Amino acid sequence: MKESAEDAHVLYVFENDLRLDDNSAFNQACEFSKQNRTGLMCLYCFQYWYVNFVGLPDAIIGRARFEFLRQSLSDLRRNLAARGLSLTIRIGSTSEVIPEIHSRHSFDAIFYSQSSGFYENKHWLKLASQLTTVKFEQVNTNTLFQPHDLPFQVSELPKHFTPFRKKVEELAIEPPVSFDQHILNGFKDDSDQWQHISSIFVNKAEDSSFKGGAQAGQSHLIDYFESKSPSTYKTTRNQLLGWYTTTKFSPWLALGCISP
Repeated sequence: MKESAEDAHVLYVFENDLRLDDNSAFNQACEFSKQNRTGLMCLYCFQYWYVNFVGLPDAIIGRARFEFLRQSLSDLRRNLAARGLSLTIRIGSTSEVIPEIHSRHSFDAIFYSQSSGFYENKHWLKLASQLTTVKFEQVNTNTLFQPHDLPFQVSELPKHFTPFRKKVEELAIEPPVSFDQHILNGFKDDSDQWQHISSIFVNKAEDSSFKGGAQAGQSHLIDYFESKSPSTYKTTRNQLLGWYTTTKFSPWLALGCISP
């Protein structure tokens, strides 16, 4: 370990976990930074194929989805800033961006949330094979249950939801973990590209009832459970029209603005 926070750093990479509360991976990164007196940098890699940055064919996400992501990142930046941290946002894949930033800051450890995606995990394996002096820590943050709590092996996961529900509905669910630490030794890389990204579709997306970010997700969650909708969900869940026929949680869950 290096001798001081000036030359010792830890990196936290946000992916589909754009929140601070109930994010055990981020909590562990903060604790590691505190215990080892290291500077903490937060990073989000905006995949270049999301939007046509480099002359590629049409983007894979539309304007409404892009705006939801932009709002979610803006909310995350505000929440981090309130705790003395910055969020560096770069265009490119993790396997491209992280080695470049590591060459300037020499990270001791990199923390991130575990992903179920094949290509995402392939990127992380590639990084670990390249940066052999760095400690990589992945933490499960985006599932309702931890794998070791399940009454079966993950390889024996039921193929349909109802058999799964019957096996796990009596399991205890761990309460959400709050985040209230104030980090003083955060830092940001000079290569941040947020202004460029955020200017692309500003004022061009159609107005939507879905507002991105942890704050908007929590507000919608509270609004839903304060209504009568949960008591009628079973009879309305297959309806395609209507705001309260289903929970509408999925956009916030998909980006990790709220946790399961």
